[in-house]
Amino acid sequence: MEMPAIGFGGGIFSRNSTFVTSAFASALRTGYRLIDTASNYRNEEAIGNAIGQFVQENNQEISRANLFITSKIELRWLPGDDDNDDASYSRTLATIDERLRLLNTSYLDLVLLHGPKSEVHSHPRSEYHARARWNTWKALSRILLSETKKVRAIGVSNWSPRHIQQLWHDSDSQSITKPAVNQIEFHPLLQRNETVTWCIDQGIAVQAYGAFGGRQAEGRKREGPPDPTSFSGIHEIATKHGVSPHQIILRWTLQRGVAAIPMSTNEDHQAENFDVLGFELDTGDMGRINAMGDEEFDFDGSAAETKKRKRPPVAKWGGDPRSYYGFTDPEKIL
Repeated sequence: MEMPAIGFGGGIFSRNSTFVTSAFASALRTGYRLIDTASNYRNEEAIGNAIGQFVQENNQEISRANLFITSKIELRWLPGDDDNDDASYSRTLATIDERLRLLNTSYLDLVLLHGPKSEVHSHPRSEYHARARWNTWKALSRILLSETKKVRAIGVSNWSPRHIQQLWHDSDSQSITKPAVNQIEFHPLLQRNETVTWCIDQGIAVQAYGAFGGRQAEGRKREGPPDPTSFSGIHEIATKHGVSPHQIILRWTLQRGVAAIPMSTNEDHQAENFDVLGFELDTGDMGRINAMGDEEFDFDGSAAETKKRKRPPVAKWGGDPRSYYGFTDPEKIL
C-alpha cells in the first residue's frame, strides 16, 4: 500500500453540507489526494459530493484511482454475538457499505477501527473492549480478503502497541492481518515516542491527526494545552527557513517518519500546509522541537514557555492533559 505523506483531515463538523463540500473541494484543487473522514464525523455524504464533482471536472486528468480515501468505523461487535463470526462480519460489512454509499465510491483505500474502546461499555477497564476489538478485526480482515475488493487496506486509530499485540496473542493463526496504519494524535507536545517507534519497527505506518496541537481546530474555543505554533522556538526556526510555524511542524512530523493529515477550511492555509517538501530541518532544528515533548509548559493556554508549572491533574476521562481532543488515554483501556 502506498499512502500519501500529506493528506487532508476530515474532522470538519458542520451542519452546513455545502460548507463541508466546499472545504474538501478546495483541498482537492490544492493538490491533496488523501482524504480522511469517519462514520461519526457525519460528513461523508458532503465529502462524497466534493469528490464526485472534482473527478467529474477533471476526468481527463484525474480519476478515482488517483485518490486515497480513508474512513473510520466503530467496533461492530455486540455481547449478543458471542463469538459468532458471521454476525460480526454482517454488521461490519453493512457499516462499510454505508460508507461507500455516502462517499459515492466503490471501494475504500483504507478503513481504520476508530479507537480501542467500544461505546457499548463505557468503563475503560471492561473486558468487553478486547473481545470487541478482536471480533471486529477478524470481520474487517475477512472483508479485506474477500473478492468484493471493497477495502484495500485496514488499520487502527488511537490504539496502543499493547492493543495491537493482542491481535497476535488472540489469534489462532499466524496469518492474522497486520494493521497497515495507526492514526494517532501527534504533535510537538504529545510525541508518543514509544508508540511511534514500536509501530515503525513493526512495519505499521503512523499517521498524525491534530498535528498542530493546542487550539488547532479552527473556530473551536475551549480550554486546552498551549498551541505549539505560537512558541518562540518554532517561530525562530520558521524565520530561519522562510516558512510558517505550521509548515515547520508538518515538516518536523514528516522527518519523524510520521504522515500527517492537517485540516483547514481556509484555502490559503490548505495550500500552505500542503507545501512542506521544499525545505528540510537540520539536526539542530529537529532536536529543538523533539525536546518540547519532554518539558513542562504553562497550561493556562498561553505560550509562556519559561513558566514551569506542573501539569494539571489528569481529567476524569483518564486522558493526557497535552491532548487537545480529550480522548481517553489508550493505555487506560483494558
